[in-house]
Amino acid sequence: MQKLKSKVLFLFLFLFLFLFVFCSVPVNAKENIKIALIDNYTKFESGDEFGWGLDTNYGAILAINSINSTSDIYKYDYKIFKSGVHPAETINAVTNAIDEGYKIIVGLNWSTHLLMVADILNKNNILIVSPLASSSSLPKKVKYFTSIMANNKQLARMLAEFTKNRMNYSKVILLKIFNDAYSLDLADRFKLRYKNIGGTIVNEYGILQNQHNFDDIINNIRGKQYQALIAIFHENEAAAFLSNSIDKGINTHFIAADGVGDAGVYFWPGIPKALWNSVDGYAIVPWKYEINTKRNNLFKKSFEKKHKRRPSLLAACAYDAIQLLHKSLVASGNKSIDKIHDKLRKLGTVNGITGSMFFTGEAFPKRDMYIIRIKKGAHTYVEKVK
Repeated sequence: MQKLKSKVLFLFLFLFLFLFVFCSVPVNAKENIKIALIDNYTKFESGDEFGWGLDTNYGAILAINSINSTSDIYKYDYKIFKSGVHPAETINAVTNAIDEGYKIIVGLNWSTHLLMVADILNKNNILIVSPLASSSSLPKKVKYFTSIMANNKQLARMLAEFTKNRMNYSKVILLKIFNDAYSLDLADRFKLRYKNIGGTIVNEYGILQNQHNFDDIINNIRGKQYQALIAIFHENEAAAFLSNSIDKGINTHFIAADGVGDAGVYFWPGIPKALWNSVDGYAIVPWKYEINTKRNNLFKKSFEKKHKRRPSLLAACAYDAIQLLHKSLVASGNKSIDKIHDKLRKLGTVNGITGSMFFTGEAFPKRDMYIIRIKKGAHTYVEKVK
């Protein structure tokens, strides 16, 4: 009888312990994933911050908060590591993130800076999901790299065909940045495609990042016969060049790639308002405000409520980058960088807020792009290109 009582007591204690442990662990406990957000920041003299990093991080954080409120599997913790326009600042930001145990980085939109930290990233097996980096050399240099942006080969084809076939421009001047991997790669690929479909490059000129004096180039261009400037620049270089060349006796009508786009960080603020009426050109971009889908409209509404202004393409692309990272994590069912990276590149067709993207195992998707008109202080949608 005593033995029976002991057995009953033992079973009771065992059951109590089991229920205690089981009930103490939430059934829907989420697994934490750490994400480092890295892109460049600069400061105005007033102390206010601007730069690609500002809107990139705004978009990424908006997506992280949205996922955290609905996902039953993963919870994302993030930390911002501010970089700058100088390579040393990017190296420092990436090194700090790695030292703090981060294995996934979202950002690093500048192809040049990304290439500079390739060895550090590869040595530490860091996964990079970039909203905008497009240099075709990146997959060869960075082991775990995926972008949601079209690569420069695709961009060059779209840009050349729009210029020659859609606008019927057969003579152009090509402008590029000597010390920028994105600009050099895209300019070379544009030149090859444009010539192949019958276009003529009247002349080409190179500048340096953050250059502000263009008198020699303007004097050389003056008198030449061409229909447009092909500006393979970023916003600040484009704004500086136009500010210097408008009303200097040259045709400043331009066609630009995504580097100018509608990010709005440097472009319009960088051009004196008195010159705005003289600005006239086109750009090819990965997102436009006017995309009328439920997802994009919700994104715009959430962003505008939070930040009291319209989002830029930087914010939209970063939002999609986080959402695609989450999809690949769920699909892989594993936190292994190898498995996440593999799933990310093989997601197939994905409809994001920026449009349709098709991942086929490569570092860059085939994706929708958009032509916008940049004129008199505004951007207006022209057409979608594939």
